[in-house]
Amino acid sequence: MMRCYQPGWGEPSTLLLQAMSMKDGKVSAEVSAVLPEELDDMDWCRDGGAGPIVRRAFDRDYRHVAVTVIDPVTKDRRAVALRLADGALVPPAPQATAEFVATVSERDPAFHPATGELWFKDEQTYELKSRDVTSGRTTTRHTFGERTSEVAIPVASGFWLTSWMQAGSTLISPDGKRAIEGDFNGRYLALKDQPKTEWRSLTKSYVAEELEGSAAPCAAPLLWLTDQTLLCGHGGGRQFSTTTFSEDGTRVVASKAALLPSTDRENYGPAVSPDGKRIVFISAQGTKQSLFDVPVDGSATPRKIADLAPPPDLSEAASVSPPEPVLLGWN
Repeated sequence: MMRCYQPGWGEPSTLLLQAMSMKDGKVSAEVSAVLPEELDDMDWCRDGGAGPIVRRAFDRDYRHVAVTVIDPVTKDRRAVALRLADGALVPPAPQATAEFVATVSERDPAFHPATGELWFKDEQTYELKSRDVTSGRTTTRHTFGERTSEVAIPVASGFWLTSWMQAGSTLISPDGKRAIEGDFNGRYLALKDQPKTEWRSLTKSYVAEELEGSAAPCAAPLLWLTDQTLLCGHGGGRQFSTTTFSEDGTRVVASKAALLPSTDRENYGPAVSPDGKRIVFISAQGTKQSLFDVPVDGSATPRKIADLAPPPDLSEAASVSPPEPVLLGWN
């Protein structure tokens, strides 16, 4: 579970990670790191972070978080990893040279889900690159040929291009073959490298063809449970549903309308178990937050794991408005 504290403008933020037992909610490990002031591109930290962009920022073992660092003198912007154990930036910036070179401009860092390498976009060379955080070795993965505002997200097989405005909410399936994209008109199921004109709408739409088959509308996609099954939220977080799509992305082949009993609780931040059979989520009732899990088929009522302890008082400002917790995964 992650909390990211931002005390105030110009003050360093603090990142807190906790490993919790899914049996009783006990904290088995904890790490806290003060984030350097020169960090940029911290959307994963702001306002608790959106699920997709938060999960892409961390490596598989939650030992590093992807960041960009701005040199206060040269204004070089480099993609690096913050090592949570000691707060070190890796790999370190290379020694300055006397060469007549352009300003370094690296953006959109994210960890590859399989290799653990740090991927980023080089805006000077119009290339997508990856960097080994241990050796610092950098490899060019793709050349765009011209400047692009699109964000390249690393996936199991290559990368996924999406609009910079929607990158924070783009949900990509584990196999990297399909994603939920969005714009001002709604949410859509898209296949990798598929033209936008062929996307299928998840809800009633006047701008895109709808999916065939019946399913509860999915205005709030939350999480891919498998390569083809999506978890959706409804009623402002009061309900979850599942929708399974066909391989070709044209129709719904199965759905479950309600996984939770009808209540006024606010439920959010789900993560799926390693075997794909259960979902863990945070449930709030007033100011009280608790951890629950439930079968993905809705065959049983939610099981309470534990009440979440109030966040530690890391700073006077943070204690006034503590950040919402974010579940990074279930390992």
